[in-house]
Amino acid sequence: MTQRPAMIASRHIRIIAQSSQVRREPFLAGVGRLEAWGFTPRYDPEMLQRQERYCAGSVEQRTAELRAALAEPETGAVWAARGGFGAIQLLDRIDRERVRGSGKLLIGFSDVTALHLLWHQAGVRSLHGPNITSLDRMDTGSADHLRRLLTGDEPPAELTGRGGRGEPTEGWLIGGNLAVLASMSGSAWQPGLRGAILFLEDVDERPYRIDRMLTQLALAGWLEGLSGVILGDFVGCDPTEHDGAGYEGHEVAVDFFAARGIPVAWGFPFGHGRRMHPLCYGARVGLEPERGVIRYIE
Repeated sequence: MTQRPAMIASRHIRIIAQSSQVRREPFLAGVGRLEAWGFTPRYDPEMLQRQERYCAGSVEQRTAELRAALAEPETGAVWAARGGFGAIQLLDRIDRERVRGSGKLLIGFSDVTALHLLWHQAGVRSLHGPNITSLDRMDTGSADHLRRLLTGDEPPAELTGRGGRGEPTEGWLIGGNLAVLASMSGSAWQPGLRGAILFLEDVDERPYRIDRMLTQLALAGWLEGLSGVILGDFVGCDPTEHDGAGYEGHEVAVDFFAARGIPVAWGFPFGHGRRMHPLCYGARVGLEPERGVIRYIE
């Protein structure tokens, strides 16, 4: 039997704090889980004390940390400590050639969506998966699949959601946090999505804000040639008593895309919930909306 190649070429992982200040206890718990999996996580202990306003240090400190991680020859992956806010500040400070030359896998989600777009433009693979501070709260099934995926013990798994609307379709995966993606509209980081399957998730956004951000994507041309959409967790995206009742954030998104004739499915286990299934950026997948299933083709 042929051994599958590991997704990470080296067991050495460099952890960076590119966004908000890092909380010690969940961070150390996540580091412990990586060590239990046989990886060697490395990080600057000072990142746990760094803070400037709402970020884990100044933009210069966070940029230098990412540049140093990309330059380490023995490091196989760059893994985000946490999300929050701040990654977007690094985009015009890290050139694509630096990322392309390193070839290192990026892992993270939420605010890390900004860096995924940088990796995407550089043509380097990345993994939409838990941040270090999220690792210890993952459910057992998601955590075990992530470990086996990184080490090459199993391929990316088929994902099952709760249902959707539209005809079966195929495309390459791209996406992440809706709020971060919407903030890229009109910038040099806005990706072309022709032939893509866009995956979206968010947290603590009221339904009308989700509607506004989706409308922003449409007005900016994100939906042109889009093959389909899959929706993950929309945690805390319920209406308040002032918004009206009877609908939730993900329902707004389902109706939005279905009204435009774009195949859409919802209820997939990725995002800010405990079931944090990894998604391979750029991989080609097939989507069966009515069944609520995506399967990897490549």
